[in-house]
Amino acid sequence: MSRAAADLTGLLQTAPADAVRFGQGRVVAWDSAARTNAVEWRGVLLENLPVIAPGTSMSLGTGDLVALLGWAPGRGPGTWWILGRVIPPGSATTVTGSLAFRSDTGATVATFGEADTEDGSLWRLNYRDGRPAVRAAGDSAALLDHNGTPVVATAPAGGLARPTLPLHLVPTAEAETAEGGPALWPSTAEGDPVPLLAGTTPIWQPHITISVQTATSGIATTAHWRLDMNGTTVTGDQTGNGEATVPVPRWGAGRAPGESADLTLYGWATGPGRMWLQATRAHTTGEN
Repeated sequence: MSRAAADLTGLLQTAPADAVRFGQGRVVAWDSAARTNAVEWRGVLLENLPVIAPGTSMSLGTGDLVALLGWAPGRGPGTWWILGRVIPPGSATTVTGSLAFRSDTGATVATFGEADTEDGSLWRLNYRDGRPAVRAAGDSAALLDHNGTPVVATAPAGGLARPTLPLHLVPTAEAETAEGGPALWPSTAEGDPVPLLAGTTPIWQPHITISVQTATSGIATTAHWRLDMNGTTVTGDQTGNGEATVPVPRWGAGRAPGESADLTLYGWATGPGRMWLQATRAHTTGEN
């Protein structure tokens, strides 16, 4: 004798359509580090909503429009999820907040936003082991070697902060060679400034460093030197051996990085004898 089968129709019915809700809200607060949020929907504040698509939604910020998916069976309080950011037609597609990309091994290969870069950088690209390779922080960007040392960096005021770039200075037609001093060093016995070394080169950095060695024909003679750029004196009158680091004239006030400049190292002697001069170091540099 068979038993009548139970009626399971009620259990197989789909959920009522009004249990599913779609909506649009506006982000009131978003903390990328703590992964907390607050979204306003129809005047109601929804807090700490789960995100269905973290790959596209972790870059949300305050004021962004978001699509919402809700589930409220029986018209109860229900649950809401963030589907993603809503970008109206014609609006900017920039994102805010923080975003990180990781490799299959778990190493962070790229981070955007100060909350995720660990060192306060605005954004950072890493080597395969997670150590920084390129980063932007403050008003400059830098390329780093595998030990974290910046090898190429921009200067906040414009141009390069590093590496230093050499200046090519060669003897001029006015330079003399004379016995009694270092061989082949430019020399003069004049009491007025004489151009002894000169060169034309692009200037990519905001400072110039020059180191000069001098020699004289006697203790009663004093060697003087100065460096000019485009006819403007940048070091002032220097005597004897010395080094100077000076700002490039008009840097950030009309002079663009990469413009060529005429550099001239002048020398002259006071006293009865002769002076010799050589630039042992001449280069541009970034921050002073």
